[in-house]
Amino acid sequence: MNVEKAKEKAQINNLSKFSDNQIH
Repeated sequence: MNVEKAKEKAQINNLSKFSDNQIH
């Protein structure tokens, strides 16, 4: 797997988790 893609995906996952936490 491409490292850049993995980092990008991890960032997106972290952002969505952060957003979920902000909503609750």
